[in-house]
Formats: sequence, C-alpha cells, structure tokens
Amino acid sequence: MKLTLSLETVKKSPLLQSLCCVALNPGLRSLLLFDSSPMGLQQIGSLLVSLLKVTTNCENVVPVKLGTFESEDDWWGQMSFGNQLETSAFQWQPGLLGQGENSDEIRLIIIPDLTQLSLAAMRACVVLMGADVAHLERHGQGKILQPNVCWLVGLSSQKEEIGKISPHLLDRFALRLNGKFQDNRNRITQIKQLLEQERKKELLSDEPEIDVELQQWLQQAYLMKPAMTGEALERILNYSSVSNIYHRRDISLTRFSTAFAQLENAEQVTVNHVDSVAQMIGLTLSENSTENRKIEQQKSTEVVEFEDFSDSETPILPVLTSNEQANNNREISVNKPEQSNSLPTIIIPEIAPLKEPYQEDDAPIEREMASLKLPTAGFRQKTIAKGTIIGAEKTNNAQDLDIIRTVLEAAKFYKIRQKNQQNNEQKLTILPTDLYRHRRAPVAEQMLTLLIDYTCLDNCQWEDQLLPYISWAYTQRASVALIQVGIAPENIDPSTIQINPQELRAKKIFAQSILVPSIGRGLDLDETQKGKATPLAHGLDLTLNTLRHALQHGKNTIHKAILVVISDGRGNVPIEASYLGKIQTPVGRKGVEDALEIAQKIGNLDQVETIFLNPQSQQYPELPLLLAKALGAKVVSIPPSETWEVEEWEI
Repeated sequence: MKLTLSLETVKKSPLLQSLCCVALNPGLRSLLLFDSSPMGLQQIGSLLVSLLKVTTNCENVVPVKLGTFESEDDWWGQMSFGNQLETSAFQWQPGLLGQGENSDEIRLIIIPDLTQLSLAAMRACVVLMGADVAHLERHGQGKILQPNVCWLVGLSSQKEEIGKISPHLLDRFALRLNGKFQDNRNRITQIKQLLEQERKKELLSDEPEIDVELQQWLQQAYLMKPAMTGEALERILNYSSVSNIYHRRDISLTRFSTAFAQLENAEQVTVNHVDSVAQMIGLTLSENSTENRKIEQQKSTEVVEFEDFSDSETPILPVLTSNEQANNNREISVNKPEQSNSLPTIIIPEIAPLKEPYQEDDAPIEREMASLKLPTAGFRQKTIAKGTIIGAEKTNNAQDLDIIRTVLEAAKFYKIRQKNQQNNEQKLTILPTDLYRHRRAPVAEQMLTLLIDYTCLDNCQWEDQLLPYISWAYTQRASVALIQVGIAPENIDPSTIQINPQELRAKKIFAQSILVPSIGRGLDLDETQKGKATPLAHGLDLTLNTLRHALQHGKNTIHKAILVVISDGRGNVPIEASYLGKIQTPVGRKGVEDALEIAQKIGNLDQVETIFLNPQSQQYPELPLLLAKALGAKVVSIPPSETWEVEEWEI
C-alpha cells in the first residue's frame, strides 16, 4: 500500500508547491535544504521522484545517494575488466553520471551533508549543476553528455558549517529552503510516533502515488508559458542587492516565479507571484528599493494569505488511514469530500522560511583558499601505499589490496559460483569484481615548522612577518608543527617568583593543517601566557627531532620542510636543566652554547629551508645573528612597533 499525494494537500503546502516548481522547471533542479534530517531528506527525495515522473513523462527516475569517498572514476567512469577476457580484456564502465548518455533516465542525486562531500564530487557538482552539455575526455573516451540530473542536498544552517563550502559551489544551487520540520508535539505524541516509526518506515520510504487530479493539474501547468512582465522583473531586481555579484540568484528567482505562475495557470508573471516565491525562500527587499516602503504599507493593511508556519505538529510525513481521518477533525475541513480510494494520504508539516538564504555572504571563512582545486603536486608520488587505513573501497587493480575484504566479498557468491562453474575441487573463486583496496586518509607532502620564543614578541610586528609562511601552509595543505619556547603553564599565578618546572621545557603542538584550532590558540598571545624562562635549547632539540622524524623516519611522506624561527637568541636554560626539571647554578653561557650546538645539527639537515625572523633586540644583538648562522638560515628583520602606533590605538 502506497501513500497518495492529492491536489488539495499541495495547494495548502508551500513546501510541496516548491517541489512542484522544481519538477516543472529544469533550471530549478538543484535544491538545497538547510537542517534537514536524513529521514526528511529521504522523504523529500521520494516526493521528487513521483513529481518528476508526472512532469517529464519519464518512468525511469533513479535516486543515487552519495557519501564521502566517491572519486573521479566513480563519478565519470573508468576502464574495468571485461566479461569475456578472451575477446575484450577491458571495457568502459560508466560512472554515476556517465549514465546521462541515456536520455530516457533522470538521476536524483541525494547528498545528505554537503560539508562531508569528497573533493571530486564537489568539482562534479560545479561542472554539472545548471549545465546543458558536458564534455567528457577520460581514459581515451570522448563523450558529449546532456546531464539529466536533479540535485537534492542537505546542509547545516550554522555559519561555521557554511563557511567550509566554497561560494562557487553554493552559487550553483538554484533553490534554497528550510528543511527542518518543527516538532511542537507533547511527549506522549512523540513516544507514540517513535513506536509507530518502524511500522511505517517501509511505507514512508516508498514513492507516493500522485492523485489523478494532481497529475492533470501538473500536466496542464507544464504546458503553460507565462510571459514575464516589466513590473515583475523590476521587483526581482529589487530583491537583490546592488553590490551582489552572484547573478544566478536573480535568474533562479525569475525561474521560480515563472514556475509558480504556471501552477496558478496564469498567462503572465506578476508582482504577486514574485512576492509569493520570495516569501517561501525568505528573501526581503533591499534597503535601496523604492518599493520597500510600499510593500510594508501594504502588509499593514492587507491580510497575508500564507499560513502560520509555526503551528507544525509533526516532524516527519505522517500517514493517516481513513479511520484516523474521521477522528482527526483538526486536519480535515468540514466540506471536504470523501476520497474514493482507500489509500492513506500525506500530511506535510510546514516549515518556516529561511531568515538568511544566502548566509555565505557573511559567514566566517573555514575553508581553504582554493577549496575546489587539487593541491599542486610538487613531488612525484611513490607507488607505496600511504596514509592511515580508514576503510575499504572497490578497485580494478591489485595494488594495496585489502585481502580480508576481498575474500569476504568472494565468499558471498561461493555456492553460486560452485554451481555455475562446476567447481568440483571446492575452491574459493575470486573474480575481478571482488577486489577491494584499502581506503587511506590523505597525507601531507610538505610541512611548516614554527619555533617561536614568546619572551621576545612584545615590541615587534611579528604577525605581519609570519603571515606569508602561514598562507603558504594554508594553500599547500601542509602539516604544521608549532614549538613554543618561553611559555607558562596554564592556570598558574604570574605573580609567583618561583619558576615552575614546566617553564624549563618547550612545548610542541602538531597538526595536519594550519586550520586546526590548537594552532590558532598557540599563536594567540591573549591565550598564551609568557613564562619566566627561555628554554631555547630544548625548543631547538624538539625541532630537530620533529624534522628528523618527518624527513628520515621509515616511509616518510614529507618531501619539503620550511622552518621559521623567531627568537632573540637569549636562551638561559641549558638542555640538561630542561630534561631534569631544575636549574643548577651557575648557568652562565651554557644555555646559549647548547642552543648553538643543536642549531648546527639542524643546519646540516637536507630538504629543510630555514628562515630566521630577527626581532632586533637591543640587548645582545649579536646572538640572533650567531643562531641564524648556525641554522644556515635566511635572516629577515622584524620591524619594531612604533610608539606613535600604540598611542594612536589608545586614543
């Protein structure tokens, strides 16, 4: 038994009207839902499948759910082993989107979380969304594709999550809606719904059946070609900012207004159509618009026809049988005629419009500078497998095979292959389709090592001089090692005179990216307290061990390391005192000599480029130059903070 979707239900639900517009206009078939649950996204996808079959007369609508591991071969296609190795050893196997060559098929791509999508999938979305033609040149195959794809994507509305996605990708989505169903039920209703969820789970995942009346209404709307009026076009431009550079937003609003006019069987797209769809999306008129004041005056005098979206009752699409409908007078009008069939109907919980549909305009940047671009490969990759094993994936070669996963895959078909191939020796047959390889986490090929003496940063502009190297690590996706020298432990009273043993040691922070929050906190002087000692020798020893481990340890993956040192060279803690946790007087020049000795070992390392940022201390100005010479580093002077800059800031 399937659910049924009626015309009356569609007319009462702005969400269903939006889905009908998506099915009518191919330019709107890239839908972004904010804060949608996996169950809600699946139900919206089943509704879209049914609506697309009616509007396009295509019975072959294939839902495809994407994860986080799809590669270029999975998307576009690859060469695989042929069925008959004697005649054709290899054959072309289309990917997820390669089936677009078949014009009789529509693919509904469902992406639960856009932030977890693989880089190859993001690049494919940018290429295909809104494109009429795509040219594929891969593995000797030259094809021209006409993408017949509908996109249904989920994303969190938090600005930190939106900041992880490239605006170039977000601009491709033609329609944005709030996918969070409000749950205003009491606890008893929620418990009953949870108990009934397993029973209705299979029913809700099926494609709903479209009512005959709704089918005729959609087919008639598809034949309508309303004309765009000048007033409606002017109103569309008033909804966009003057400084807006994303022109696809205006085009999407125009297509949405046209599709909404088709649903109303109108011959022209009017201002009311534009205002209606703008309210569904959550758009507001720009402040510079001359019509803004008129609209506000009209809202104060006219009655808004849209229902109050805050009165939602259920977070998922409930199923009501005929007996339940008779007892539920709140959801059935008095004059509603009885349905001729006994199919359960869909009641759509309403959703509130978005407050900010385009939050990427002011969202904090949490992504890489070239987030849609593959990192530049400065070194030739080795054939050995790299990276931590995080799973298994299909493969078409014998490199880095996952033996256990491959054997388990072949064991599934053990009895069937015995019967078909007449395997009398009871041996396990492994075919090329059973091969799995290890799925590994990506590894960095370059590393940035920072050694910072926090006791010499008071009167110099060290942030400006350090920024180019941080930007390099950001764009090259290099790993980062931060060596902190001269910091005090957390939760320590700075007024105490006695030196804590932890202040005699340097601290190391390692991260796979410069974007890791621990690196940002380590570079923030407001969160890092300056200590009363300078264990420079221990900091250089940690740096030496870190570089040796990265460049010379086993199957190393780091091919280039950049070392940036900020210090005045005044190391007053010997290396022995750092390891023992106490200072034995007299110290003298022992700390400086230990630092220079270890720096000489760092200077002898290969594949290390060293830059010494000199804070130009007035006391012992020769020590930084001696340390830079021992490191074999390029010296860059840090300009001091001028007095007039501090005074102007205080004013």
